[in-house]
Formats: sequence, structure tokens, C-alpha cells
Amino acid sequence: MPASAFSVLKPPVLRRLEKEGFLEASPIQELAIPAILNGDNVLLIAPTGTGKTLAAILPVLDKFLEKRIEQRARGISVVYVTPLRALNRDLLRRLEEMGRDLDVKIQVRHGDTPISARSRQARIPPDILITTPETLQSILIGRRMSEHLKSVRWFIVDEVHELATDERGVQLSLAMERLLELTQVEFQRIGLSATIGEPEKIGQFLVGRDRVVKILRSDETRGLQIKVSSAQPGSEDHKEAERLGLPPSTVARARKILNIIDTHRSTLVFTNTREQAEALAAQLHALGAFGRVRVHHGSLSREVREESEKEFQEGRIRGLICTSSLELGIDIGSVDYIVQFTSPRETTRLVQRMGRSGHTLGGTSRGTVLTIGTDDILESVILVRRAREGRLERPIIHEKAWDVLAHQIVGLLLQKRRVSLDEMLQIFRRSYPFRETDAKELERVVRQLEDLRFVRKLGESYSPRNPYAIQYYFRNLSVIPDVQRYSVFDFFRKRRIGSLDQDFVARRLASGAEFILHGQTWKVLSVDEEKLHVEVEPAPPSLTAIPGWEGDMIPVQMDVASEVGRLRRTVRENGEVAELESEEV
Repeated sequence: MPASAFSVLKPPVLRRLEKEGFLEASPIQELAIPAILNGDNVLLIAPTGTGKTLAAILPVLDKFLEKRIEQRARGISVVYVTPLRALNRDLLRRLEEMGRDLDVKIQVRHGDTPISARSRQARIPPDILITTPETLQSILIGRRMSEHLKSVRWFIVDEVHELATDERGVQLSLAMERLLELTQVEFQRIGLSATIGEPEKIGQFLVGRDRVVKILRSDETRGLQIKVSSAQPGSEDHKEAERLGLPPSTVARARKILNIIDTHRSTLVFTNTREQAEALAAQLHALGAFGRVRVHHGSLSREVREESEKEFQEGRIRGLICTSSLELGIDIGSVDYIVQFTSPRETTRLVQRMGRSGHTLGGTSRGTVLTIGTDDILESVILVRRAREGRLERPIIHEKAWDVLAHQIVGLLLQKRRVSLDEMLQIFRRSYPFRETDAKELERVVRQLEDLRFVRKLGESYSPRNPYAIQYYFRNLSVIPDVQRYSVFDFFRKRRIGSLDQDFVARRLASGAEFILHGQTWKVLSVDEEKLHVEVEPAPPSLTAIPGWEGDMIPVQMDVASEVGRLRRTVRENGEVAELESEEV
């Protein structure tokens, strides 16, 4: 394909692309670059690994370079939001050198950012700020950072499909409208998404009420080969089961996964929960996979996760047992094969996870759904069929989430000091989730905040009641349920391994107790209830207590459940469940 989209970019940007070996634009870049240069709000939809990030950032950099002197004098020009701190770091790593070449300052700000770096940003803001929805909330009311945000002209949301369907998305949608109160001019909105059902709905979520968005879909297709499989125990499995004290079926599944890992160069094994990931890793290690397989999930420390990512990328390990922590676009190098352990519960999630493999133009994503019983087989078969037919779940956007709105009202008052009900309604109704909110509904929320002493009425306007308002605002920056966690420290290596929920520590851990974390066994040396620290040392491998973590189960949508029910009736009548082999999508 001729590099027509690249040819309209400025010489410094083109030189940088040539330096990195990008000579041709990918299909999504061909679509996105002209539209973004034209100033359109866009939602970019393409599989993982097809160049969506560059499709968004290249034209933004190009336009920024036009007005660099003017924009830099004002403050931050681009806000780039991702759902995860790990994605922020990965994005910075990928863009940092390009930024240096073009003299564009790109920085990250999130919960892990040191105070010294935050202070520097407040004094000398970056041109591009990469952040999370929660950190955006905190800087919207910061005295100096809010001044720097007044110059934002581009707002990019990565993995927008992941944010749009929960309350973090509602929070972000309202935050964009609050940002508009600072900029006083419309900024260009750019969303990046994997393949999704009803993209128009996600597009409207991105831009809000009465704004136009262009949905740009790449025509690039990637083959998808998925097998739904189970594992029947053999004589060897029965022997291992007796040795390990596990059910033969559990051993058979673990051996099947290990065989897949050993016959491929690089394999991701997705589980639906952190407990599953830890249990499976411990089983694989018990079967002799220690050193070939590691674990990756959100309750492991940043250092441990990044170590695993690096080893996988460099080929020093062949398999990573992971959760949704690697479902999104973190760069871990080439992935050869995917195993989904048990039904992924959603077609969209299945396609997203399988799409982590086969990252070449026209490549094929390959994987297996390894099931644990008849119901699991039936659900997985339906999800694979729906993937083959392109029938993805409709996104469900939380509308009128009053708890989120209450928090945003307090944030808006802290930001503007005095706001009338009419002005609040005008601002918040621009947001897609609150586009149909009426004055009575808003007034009820404000009255409750008044009763709670977070806001006060002054004539026709409302203002924040401090210190209560600011305490409430900062305590609730995150809409993710707050669970108290203990940090786990390796006494010998002097490093943090991960975290455990308070409930598990209280019920199961005391000095001398053993548990599994990062797929290996640890012995508790001490528990400090004041500092919320658990100090541990390595212990001989065993299949001991697996931690439990607070988290939401993945729901199954009604139409999927209905299809599974119909298939179950068919199976009952025919008396068999056939294995689904190599379905092509």
C-alpha cells in the first residue's frame, strides 16, 4: 500500500518514521491521519497490533508542531488517557524517543508518579500528559495543574471500549466536560478501540451529546482459529494426581496446557480470575514447569510484572499465566498461541484475548479454549460461534450513575467555586451517560450533598463546604471498591512481591503459615497489622492456600445465555457434546 497518509505529515515526523522503519501506513493509519488532521472527532477501531497508537498520535504531533511555540507557552496540549498505569508506562516507553527527536515533552502522571516529578510538572508542564481517569480527577482541581490544562486541544482515550462499560467511563465522560469548562474551547476527541459491538454507541460515549464523531474501522482482517477442548485423564495423570494430591482431571488439564506451552515458542494462558492464575501456575510448577512459566496479574508488584513481561519478550520463558492484565495493548513482543482457561464469558473478551497472537499483516490468531465441564464446553462453543459470525456483545453504558455524579458535582464546585443548578445541568447533560438527566434529578443529588455537609447553597448558586468537600472528593477519586490490602515482602530479596486482601490475611495467615503468590510457595515470617505488611521467605513447592481477591465476576449477557440454553437442550436430546475444531473466523 502506498504511504499516502504518511506523505501529508511534516518532514520532522516523516524522518522519525523512516528512522523507525515505518515506510507504509497501516490500513487504520490511512483512515485516521487525514481525519484527525481535518480536526474530526474520531473513534478508531482495529485489532491489537495494527498501529492504532501511531494512527492517533502522528497527526496530533503534526498539528502540535504547527503551533508549538504558542501551545507550549500555555501549558499541556494533549491529554492521553489509558485504563492502566502499566499501559501508561508502556506508552511512554514507546513514544519517549520520538518525543525527544521532535522536541516534544511527553510525561506520565498517575498514582506511582513520585512527588518530585509531580512538582516539576506543576512548574514546567509537559506537552503531552499520559494519565489515568483517576489522576485526571485530581489534577482538574489542582491550582497549577488546572491552569496548565486550559491549553488542552487534543484528548485521546486508549482502550475506550474497556472504560466505556463501567463507572470509570462515566467518571471520565463527566471529567471531559469539566475539562471543557477549563479550556473554554472544544478539544478534539480521539478514541482507540479493539473490535466491538455497536461502535456508534461507544463513539457517542466518547464525544457526548450534540457532537459528531467519525467511526473509522480498519478493513484489515486477521484470521482466527479457535479450538474448544477438554482434557480426559490418562493413566499418567492418575499417577501424578496421587503424588500431588489433586483430582486427575485437574492434572490432565494442567498437563495439556504445559504440552501446548512446550510445543509453541510463546504462549499466553488467560484465566478469568487471579485465583485461577495462581492455582494454575502452582500446578504447572508442580509438574516441572518452574523457570518456563510465570504469572502476571494486577495484585503482583510492578517490579514482578515488568520482570515477567521482559523475560517473555526476550524468550527466556515460554508461557505467561495472566488475567485481563495482559488483555489490553501492553507490548510483550510476539505471541505465538493463546490458551483461554475456561469460558471467557464474553465474545468480545474472547476475540480480544485471541487477538494478542498473530500480529502480522494478514496473520492468523490461534488459540484453544480449555474447558472444565459440560456447561463450560457449551458456553465456549456458543462464544466461538458468535466470534465466527461477528456477533459481539452490545456495550452496556452505565447511565445516570448518581454516586459518580455526586462526586463530580463536588469536583466541579471545587474547580469553579460557585455554580448554579442550571449551569450544572448544562455541563453534565453534555456527557453521554447524563444526556437525559432533568433538573429535578440533579436537584435531588445536590440536596443530598447539602445534607451531608459537602456543599452549601449561596443564593442561587452552590459552593463546596470545606474541609468536608475536599476530603470527600479525594477519598473517592476511584470508583473501584476500596479493599484494604497487605503488601507482601520477600525478606531475603528485600522486595515487594504483591498484595493480599485483608480478608485472606485475617482468615489464613499467621507466622509459619504458607500460601502461594506469583505461582510459588511462601512461608509467613511476620504480619504487621499496623503497617499492613506481610514478611515472607521462599518455602519448598507445595499446593497450599491460594489467596482470594475481591473482584467482579464476568457476567454473561442474556442473549448468550439463551443460546447456551438452546444448545444444552439439543445436546440433551442427542446425548453428546462434540468438540469444536479449528473454527475459522
